[in-house]
Amino acid sequence: MALTNTAKKLKGALSNLLDIEDVDVDTAPYAVLVGNVGAGKSTIVEKLTGETGRSSDGESSFTKTMDYLWTADKSLMIADTPGTNPRKEKLEHNMEIAAALNYQAVSRFLIVVKAELRLDDSLSSVQEYAERFVALPMGCLGVVVTHMDRELKWSEREFTEACIEDLDISDVVFTGTNTTGEDLCQQIVSKCHGKKHKIDINSELFFRMFKINQSRVKILKVTDEFVNLFKRAKKDFDKLRAELTESDTEKADLFFEFKNFMEQEVDKAKEKVSKKLGFDFLGPEALIQAGYIANMTNQIRAIIFDLRMEGLTLLTNVGDNDLRKCPQCNRVWAKVEGCDGTTTCGNPPSGSFRFDLRSQSVFATFTFTFSGDGRLSISKSGQRSLSAQVTQSNQFDGCGARINWSTMKRIPDSEIPEDFRVVPKKVSTDDILSLPRRARTVYDYVDRYLGTGHKKFTSKNF
Repeated sequence: MALTNTAKKLKGALSNLLDIEDVDVDTAPYAVLVGNVGAGKSTIVEKLTGETGRSSDGESSFTKTMDYLWTADKSLMIADTPGTNPRKEKLEHNMEIAAALNYQAVSRFLIVVKAELRLDDSLSSVQEYAERFVALPMGCLGVVVTHMDRELKWSEREFTEACIEDLDISDVVFTGTNTTGEDLCQQIVSKCHGKKHKIDINSELFFRMFKINQSRVKILKVTDEFVNLFKRAKKDFDKLRAELTESDTEKADLFFEFKNFMEQEVDKAKEKVSKKLGFDFLGPEALIQAGYIANMTNQIRAIIFDLRMEGLTLLTNVGDNDLRKCPQCNRVWAKVEGCDGTTTCGNPPSGSFRFDLRSQSVFATFTFTFSGDGRLSISKSGQRSLSAQVTQSNQFDGCGARINWSTMKRIPDSEIPEDFRVVPKKVSTDDILSLPRRARTVYDYVDRYLGTGHKKFTSKNF
């Protein structure tokens, strides 16, 4: 008697669970497959599990919900996820993928891509996912390249080397029509080495990683308008800064004031766009509305990241490479001005020296405005000083002993106090939230879903 597709799937699922008690879930590798619609994820699962009827040659995504499945020999658990780029149900599909990451500790997050004729085309598909999921732990990402039976202009070795050099991904698996399920399983398991990665996708991280907005042109036109405003402001700033005749110190002040201005404008942009588009973040459309705003914020966040990177190069970690210890009281000092001769332990610097990261106590201040056509204009508005407590107090620490900088003991890098390491170890934009404050209910809903274990997601329950 012939079995229907549904019956076949049910039979495969039941047989897959027969020996479940023999499996050590805590130690068995767990891999999550992710990729575009039609990349070949479900075909991989068919090979690994022996199930049939999961894949589809159609243009629409066949996998609608995420399934957890064991390979035939129970050596590997696989999460078969829907495509991230379907024409319909994009939100639902991406929520399923996030749930798969939260399900249990992940051995590998495998990016599934088709083997294209040109190496660069396949590599760009991997890069798109690698950049989107950059917040995942180092060593978590891997790649599975499908359709390797095609005539290609590159070899497996060349593609693996490109992944290592360009993306720092070394775990790459290749499969084609003639690849057996056993061979494919062994390849994947061999890449799932090392510790598992506990991943906690909360609502904020979800909106950063997953692009869930639809392609409604009128809405995208408004969000693109605001993204371009930020891009244009940065270009205008660079041009105006180059034309200024102020001193280097004032130009540094100008940059940091501009950076702060741009950071403050992000929250304003989220509110303005939400108001302009009539988004209230309520009802069935709430998550779709959130998707548009998150997509816009992610693009603006990249501009702020570049500004913060530039700011990092302007910061002066005063004395970080030349710190010396007072021979009398053992206090550690940095020489911020003057010669290498005799001075007093605790001698304050002159009033022209800055106590912030940029080295003096008086700041030039500037005003930034957008004209009607969105162009940036800058005007100098005066000066501001650090608080009197810092700039005017004579109560400097120190024993008052006479010391000579040239004869004082230099402090090795390993002994430099943390207080002197004022430059941050890395640049981050984690403080910039994806959604405006009034979208708190959306955050709460996504957190509830992702925190309750996997179940079928639907925005109708919002």
